[in-house]
Amino acid sequence: MLQCECSEIAIPYGSFLSLSPEYHPVCSSPFITDTWLQVTRRDDNLGFAYDPEDFFYAGFGFFNTLASLCSLAQTILNNSLHVFNRNRLVSGQVLFKDELIPRSLVILDTFKTNTINKLKRDLSLIQSHTRNMLSISQGITFTRIYEQVNRDMYNELFSVPLEWDDCSCALNDQCKALMGFYWNNGPPLLKFTIPNLFVGCFTLQAVYQSSLDCLFNQTCLNAAQNEIRSERPINVSVLQARPNGFLPTTPINEIVDTLMVERWGENIQYDRYYEQCSPTQCLYSLKYRMNALYIFTTIAGSIGGLIVALKLIVPFVVKSIRHAVRLKAKTNTTTRK
Repeated sequence: MLQCECSEIAIPYGSFLSLSPEYHPVCSSPFITDTWLQVTRRDDNLGFAYDPEDFFYAGFGFFNTLASLCSLAQTILNNSLHVFNRNRLVSGQVLFKDELIPRSLVILDTFKTNTINKLKRDLSLIQSHTRNMLSISQGITFTRIYEQVNRDMYNELFSVPLEWDDCSCALNDQCKALMGFYWNNGPPLLKFTIPNLFVGCFTLQAVYQSSLDCLFNQTCLNAAQNEIRSERPINVSVLQARPNGFLPTTPINEIVDTLMVERWGENIQYDRYYEQCSPTQCLYSLKYRMNALYIFTTIAGSIGGLIVALKLIVPFVVKSIRHAVRLKAKTNTTTRK
Protein backbone atom coordinates (compact mmCIF):
# COMPACT_ATOMS: atom_id res chain seq x y z
CA MET A 1 0.00 0.00 0.00
CA LEU A 2 1.44 3.33 -1.11
CA GLN A 3 0.83 6.37 1.10
CA CYS A 4 2.15 9.83 0.26
CA GLU A 5 1.91 12.89 2.46
CA CYS A 6 0.87 16.19 0.87
CA SER A 7 2.88 19.30 1.61
CA GLU A 8 -0.33 21.27 0.90
CA ILE A 9 -3.29 19.67 2.64
CA ALA A 10 -5.98 22.22 1.56
CA ILE A 11 -6.18 22.54 -2.22
CA PRO A 12 -8.59 25.04 -3.89
CA TYR A 13 -11.21 23.41 -6.11
CA GLY A 14 -10.47 25.92 -8.83
CA SER A 15 -6.89 24.67 -9.16
CA PHE A 16 -7.95 21.29 -10.54
CA LEU A 17 -11.73 21.43 -11.15
CA SER A 18 -13.40 23.57 -13.80
CA LEU A 19 -16.80 24.07 -15.40
CA SER A 20 -17.38 25.53 -18.88
CA PRO A 21 -21.18 25.75 -19.11
CA GLU A 22 -22.99 26.06 -22.42
CA TYR A 23 -26.37 27.73 -22.07
CA HIS A 24 -29.50 27.20 -24.14
CA PRO A 25 -28.98 28.75 -27.61
CA VAL A 26 -31.61 31.42 -26.94
CA CYS A 27 -29.40 32.92 -24.21
CA SER A 28 -26.82 33.93 -26.82
CA SER A 29 -29.29 34.78 -29.58
CA PRO A 30 -30.72 38.06 -30.93
CA PHE A 31 -34.10 37.13 -29.41
CA ILE A 32 -33.12 38.53 -26.01
CA THR A 33 -31.40 41.69 -27.26
CA ASP A 34 -32.80 45.22 -27.07
CA THR A 35 -33.16 45.28 -30.86
CA TRP A 36 -35.55 42.33 -30.82
CA LEU A 37 -37.40 43.57 -27.76
CA GLN A 38 -38.08 46.89 -29.45
CA VAL A 39 -39.71 45.26 -32.47
CA THR A 40 -42.00 43.13 -30.31
CA ARG A 41 -44.18 46.12 -29.55
CA ARG A 42 -45.91 48.46 -31.96
CA ASP A 43 -45.40 52.22 -31.72
CA ASP A 44 -48.48 53.54 -33.51
CA ASN A 45 -50.83 51.81 -31.10
CA LEU A 46 -53.72 54.22 -31.50
CA GLY A 47 -56.72 53.62 -33.67
CA PHE A 48 -57.35 49.96 -32.94
CA ALA A 49 -57.96 47.62 -30.06
CA TYR A 50 -55.38 45.21 -28.70
CA ASP A 51 -56.11 41.62 -27.92
CA PRO A 52 -54.20 40.21 -24.91
CA GLU A 53 -52.90 37.39 -27.14
CA ASP A 54 -51.51 39.82 -29.73
CA PHE A 55 -47.76 39.35 -30.23
CA PHE A 56 -47.31 43.12 -30.19
CA TYR A 57 -49.09 43.26 -26.83
CA ALA A 58 -47.61 40.22 -25.09
CA GLY A 59 -44.36 39.65 -27.01
CA PHE A 60 -42.29 42.28 -25.24
CA GLY A 61 -43.12 40.94 -21.78
CA PHE A 62 -42.49 37.37 -22.93
CA PHE A 63 -39.06 37.92 -24.45
CA ASN A 64 -38.03 40.41 -21.78
CA THR A 65 -38.80 37.75 -19.16
CA LEU A 66 -36.85 35.19 -21.19
CA ALA A 67 -33.87 37.56 -21.31
CA SER A 68 -34.13 38.06 -17.55
CA LEU A 69 -34.12 34.30 -16.96
CA CYS A 70 -30.94 33.92 -19.02
CA SER A 71 -29.29 36.84 -17.23
CA LEU A 72 -30.33 35.65 -13.77
CA ALA A 73 -29.13 32.09 -14.44
CA GLN A 74 -25.76 33.30 -15.69
CA THR A 75 -25.31 35.72 -12.79
CA ILE A 76 -26.15 33.10 -10.18
CA LEU A 77 -23.85 30.53 -11.79
CA ASN A 78 -20.94 32.96 -12.16
CA ASN A 79 -21.25 34.10 -8.54
CA SER A 80 -21.52 30.52 -7.31
CA LEU A 81 -18.48 29.48 -9.36
CA HIS A 82 -16.48 32.33 -7.84
CA VAL A 83 -17.18 30.96 -4.36
CA PHE A 84 -16.79 27.33 -5.44
CA ASN A 85 -13.32 27.89 -6.88
CA ARG A 86 -12.08 29.20 -3.53
CA ASN A 87 -13.43 26.25 -1.54
CA ARG A 88 -10.82 23.66 -0.68
CA LEU A 89 -10.35 19.92 -0.77
CA VAL A 90 -8.72 18.91 2.52
CA SER A 91 -6.62 15.74 2.63
CA GLY A 92 -3.30 15.02 4.32
CA GLN A 93 -2.63 12.09 2.00
CA VAL A 94 -2.42 12.06 -1.78
CA LEU A 95 -5.69 10.97 -3.38
CA PHE A 96 -4.85 8.76 -6.31
CA LYS A 97 -6.75 9.08 -9.58
CA ASP A 98 -9.26 6.32 -8.88
CA GLU A 99 -10.08 8.09 -5.60
CA LEU A 100 -10.05 11.72 -6.77
CA ILE A 101 -12.30 11.30 -9.83
CA PRO A 102 -15.39 9.89 -8.01
CA ARG A 103 -14.95 12.33 -5.12
CA SER A 104 -14.70 15.24 -7.55
CA LEU A 105 -17.84 14.14 -9.41
CA VAL A 106 -19.76 14.15 -6.12
CA ILE A 107 -18.42 17.65 -5.36
CA LEU A 108 -19.47 18.92 -8.81
CA ASP A 109 -22.93 17.31 -8.63
CA THR A 110 -23.51 18.89 -5.21
CA PHE A 111 -22.45 22.27 -6.57
CA LYS A 112 -24.82 22.01 -9.54
CA THR A 113 -27.75 20.96 -7.35
CA ASN A 114 -27.17 23.79 -4.87
CA THR A 115 -26.82 26.39 -7.63
CA ILE A 116 -29.99 25.24 -9.41
CA ASN A 117 -31.88 25.36 -6.11
CA LYS A 118 -30.64 28.93 -5.61
CA LEU A 119 -32.22 29.97 -8.92
CA LYS A 120 -35.45 28.17 -8.05
CA ARG A 121 -35.66 29.95 -4.68
CA ASP A 122 -35.13 33.34 -6.29
CA LEU A 123 -37.78 32.70 -8.94
CA SER A 124 -40.19 31.39 -6.30
CA LEU A 125 -39.81 34.69 -4.42
CA ILE A 126 -40.49 36.60 -7.63
CA GLN A 127 -43.65 34.59 -8.28
CA SER A 128 -44.86 35.08 -4.72
CA HIS A 129 -44.28 38.82 -5.00
CA THR A 130 -46.12 38.90 -8.33
CA ARG A 131 -49.15 37.15 -6.87
CA ASN A 132 -49.19 39.73 -4.10
CA MET A 133 -49.26 42.51 -6.69
CA LEU A 134 -52.34 41.34 -8.61
CA SER A 135 -53.61 44.84 -9.10
CA ILE A 136 -50.82 45.64 -11.55
CA SER A 137 -50.44 42.26 -13.23
CA GLN A 138 -51.32 41.50 -16.82
CA GLY A 139 -53.83 38.95 -15.60
CA ILE A 140 -56.06 41.54 -13.93
CA THR A 141 -55.79 44.91 -15.71
CA PHE A 142 -55.16 45.81 -19.32
CA THR A 143 -55.98 48.72 -21.60
CA ARG A 144 -58.05 48.54 -24.77
CA ILE A 145 -58.06 51.52 -27.16
CA TYR A 146 -61.09 52.23 -29.33
CA GLU A 147 -61.48 54.34 -32.47
CA GLN A 148 -64.42 56.73 -32.51
CA VAL A 149 -66.19 58.11 -35.59
CA ASN A 150 -64.71 61.61 -35.14
CA ARG A 151 -61.20 60.09 -34.94
CA ASP A 152 -60.76 61.34 -31.37
CA MET A 153 -59.14 58.66 -29.26
CA TYR A 154 -59.58 57.74 -25.63
CA ASN A 155 -58.34 55.04 -23.27
CA GLU A 156 -60.70 52.93 -21.25
CA LEU A 157 -59.05 51.22 -18.29
CA PHE A 158 -60.97 48.50 -16.56
CA SER A 159 -60.20 45.58 -14.26
CA VAL A 160 -61.38 42.21 -15.42
CA PRO A 161 -59.87 38.74 -15.06
CA LEU A 162 -58.63 37.24 -18.29
CA GLU A 163 -60.41 34.09 -19.44
CA TRP A 164 -59.52 31.44 -22.01
CA ASP A 165 -61.55 28.32 -22.77
CA ASP A 166 -63.61 28.63 -19.59
CA CYS A 167 -60.43 29.08 -17.54
CA SER A 168 -60.47 32.28 -15.50
CA CYS A 169 -57.35 33.87 -14.02
CA ALA A 170 -59.50 34.85 -11.05
CA LEU A 171 -59.69 31.17 -10.13
CA ASN A 172 -56.65 29.52 -11.75
CA ASP A 173 -53.30 31.16 -12.44
CA GLN A 174 -52.40 28.36 -14.89
CA CYS A 175 -54.78 29.62 -17.60
CA LYS A 176 -53.09 30.18 -20.93
CA ALA A 177 -53.72 30.95 -24.60
CA LEU A 178 -51.56 30.90 -27.71
CA MET A 179 -49.89 34.13 -28.73
CA GLY A 180 -50.54 35.23 -32.30
CA PHE A 181 -50.61 38.00 -34.88
CA TYR A 182 -53.76 40.07 -35.46
CA TRP A 183 -55.05 42.44 -38.11
CA ASN A 184 -54.42 45.96 -36.87
CA ASN A 185 -56.73 47.98 -39.09
CA GLY A 186 -59.86 47.42 -37.06
CA PRO A 187 -61.20 45.11 -34.39
CA PRO A 188 -58.62 42.46 -33.45
CA LEU A 189 -58.99 39.55 -35.86
CA LEU A 190 -56.55 36.65 -35.65
CA LYS A 191 -54.20 35.98 -38.57
CA PHE A 192 -52.33 33.00 -37.10
CA THR A 193 -51.04 31.73 -33.79
CA ILE A 194 -47.44 30.97 -32.82
CA PRO A 195 -47.02 27.30 -31.83
CA ASN A 196 -46.42 26.74 -28.11
CA LEU A 197 -45.84 30.43 -27.35
CA PHE A 198 -48.34 31.30 -24.62
CA VAL A 199 -49.78 34.25 -22.81
CA GLY A 200 -51.22 33.71 -19.36
CA CYS A 201 -52.35 35.20 -16.10
CA PHE A 202 -48.74 36.02 -15.22
CA THR A 203 -45.99 36.56 -17.75
CA LEU A 204 -43.47 34.35 -15.92
CA GLN A 205 -46.01 31.54 -15.64
CA ALA A 206 -46.82 31.85 -19.35
CA VAL A 207 -43.14 31.69 -20.24
CA TYR A 208 -42.72 28.56 -18.11
CA GLN A 209 -45.52 26.80 -20.00
CA SER A 210 -44.17 27.76 -23.42
CA SER A 211 -41.52 26.22 -25.63
CA LEU A 212 -39.35 27.85 -28.27
CA ASP A 213 -39.90 25.48 -31.19
CA CYS A 214 -40.99 28.35 -33.47
CA LEU A 215 -37.55 29.91 -33.05
CA PHE A 216 -35.98 26.66 -34.29
CA ASN A 217 -38.34 26.40 -37.29
CA GLN A 218 -37.52 28.46 -40.37
CA THR A 219 -41.08 28.45 -41.74
CA CYS A 220 -42.58 29.61 -38.45
CA LEU A 221 -39.91 32.27 -37.92
CA ASN A 222 -40.31 33.56 -41.49
CA ALA A 223 -44.04 34.02 -40.93
CA ALA A 224 -43.38 35.94 -37.72
CA GLN A 225 -40.69 38.09 -39.33
CA ASN A 226 -43.02 38.98 -42.20
CA GLU A 227 -45.48 40.39 -39.67
CA ILE A 228 -42.76 42.20 -37.75
CA ARG A 229 -41.22 43.72 -40.90
CA SER A 230 -44.49 45.47 -41.59
CA GLU A 231 -43.77 47.45 -38.43
CA ARG A 232 -39.95 47.57 -38.23
CA PRO A 233 -37.23 45.88 -40.32
CA ILE A 234 -35.69 42.90 -38.52
CA ASN A 235 -33.70 39.91 -39.68
CA VAL A 236 -32.82 37.06 -37.34
CA SER A 237 -31.79 33.44 -37.90
CA VAL A 238 -33.35 30.33 -36.47
CA LEU A 239 -31.82 28.77 -33.39
CA GLN A 240 -29.67 25.70 -33.99
CA ALA A 241 -30.24 22.71 -31.73
CA ARG A 242 -27.04 21.15 -30.44
CA PRO A 243 -26.41 17.38 -30.42
CA ASN A 244 -27.53 15.90 -27.10
CA GLY A 245 -28.89 19.31 -26.13
CA PHE A 246 -32.40 20.54 -25.41
CA LEU A 247 -35.09 19.62 -27.92
CA PRO A 248 -36.84 22.54 -29.63
CA THR A 249 -40.07 21.42 -27.93
CA THR A 250 -38.58 21.32 -24.41
CA PRO A 251 -40.82 23.42 -22.10
CA ILE A 252 -39.03 26.48 -20.75
CA ASN A 253 -39.71 25.46 -17.15
CA GLU A 254 -37.61 22.32 -17.75
CA ILE A 255 -34.84 24.45 -19.22
CA VAL A 256 -34.92 26.74 -16.19
CA ASP A 257 -34.75 23.68 -13.93
CA THR A 258 -31.26 23.04 -15.34
CA LEU A 259 -30.17 26.68 -14.86
CA MET A 260 -30.59 27.17 -18.64
CA VAL A 261 -27.42 25.06 -18.98
CA GLU A 262 -27.24 22.57 -21.83
CA ARG A 263 -23.79 21.19 -21.04
CA TRP A 264 -21.73 21.79 -17.91
CA GLY A 265 -18.33 21.02 -19.41
CA GLU A 266 -16.83 19.42 -16.30
CA ASN A 267 -13.06 19.01 -16.30
CA ILE A 268 -11.05 17.21 -13.61
CA GLN A 269 -7.27 17.68 -13.95
CA TYR A 270 -5.48 15.11 -11.82
CA ASP A 271 -2.01 16.33 -12.79
CA ARG A 272 -2.78 19.80 -11.45
CA TYR A 273 -4.16 18.32 -8.23
CA TYR A 274 -0.98 16.27 -7.77
CA GLU A 275 1.18 19.35 -8.37
CA GLN A 276 -0.79 21.31 -5.78
CA CYS A 277 -0.54 18.44 -3.28
CA SER A 278 3.24 18.24 -3.86
CA PRO A 279 4.00 15.02 -1.92
CA THR A 280 6.96 15.21 0.46
CA GLN A 281 7.51 11.49 1.06
CA CYS A 282 5.86 8.16 0.30
CA LEU A 283 5.67 4.93 2.28
CA TYR A 284 5.03 1.55 0.72
CA SER A 285 3.76 -1.25 2.92
CA LEU A 286 2.44 -4.76 2.35
CA LYS A 287 -0.24 -6.34 4.45
CA TYR A 288 -0.86 -10.08 4.65
CA ARG A 289 -3.60 -11.92 6.42
CA MET A 290 -2.23 -15.28 7.71
CA ASN A 291 -4.66 -18.16 8.23
CA ALA A 292 -4.05 -21.43 10.12
CA LEU A 293 -2.96 -23.32 7.02
CA TYR A 294 -0.48 -20.62 6.13
CA ILE A 295 0.95 -20.66 9.66
CA PHE A 296 1.21 -24.49 9.66
CA THR A 297 2.93 -24.66 6.30
CA THR A 298 5.29 -21.87 7.29
CA ILE A 299 6.26 -23.67 10.50
CA ALA A 300 6.54 -26.99 8.70
CA GLY A 301 8.68 -25.42 6.06
CA SER A 302 10.89 -23.87 8.68
CA ILE A 303 11.26 -27.20 10.51
CA GLY A 304 11.98 -28.99 7.27
CA GLY A 305 14.62 -26.46 6.40
CA LEU A 306 16.15 -26.81 9.85
CA ILE A 307 16.32 -30.61 9.49
CA VAL A 308 18.06 -30.34 6.16
CA ALA A 309 20.51 -27.87 7.61
CA LEU A 310 21.23 -30.14 10.56
CA LYS A 311 21.79 -33.10 8.24
CA LEU A 312 24.45 -31.12 6.50
CA ILE A 313 26.06 -29.56 9.54
CA VAL A 314 25.95 -32.35 12.17
CA PRO A 315 28.12 -34.88 10.31
CA PHE A 316 30.72 -32.22 9.72
CA VAL A 317 30.67 -31.17 13.39
CA VAL A 318 30.88 -34.79 14.62
CA LYS A 319 33.71 -35.51 12.25
CA SER A 320 35.55 -32.43 13.41
CA ILE A 321 35.10 -33.38 17.06
CA ARG A 322 36.34 -36.94 16.42
CA HIS A 323 39.34 -35.60 14.58
CA ALA A 324 40.13 -33.28 17.45
CA VAL A 325 39.79 -36.10 20.01
CA ARG A 326 42.06 -38.41 18.02
CA LEU A 327 44.61 -35.69 17.58
CA LYS A 328 44.61 -35.00 21.31
CA ALA A 329 44.91 -38.70 22.17
CA LYS A 330 47.85 -39.11 19.79
CA THR A 331 49.58 -36.11 21.34
CA ASN A 332 49.19 -37.53 24.85
CA THR A 333 50.67 -40.92 23.78
CA THR A 334 53.71 -39.25 22.27
CA THR A 335 54.32 -37.25 25.43
CA ARG A 336 54.36 -40.36 27.64
CA LYS A 337 57.01 -42.03 25.56
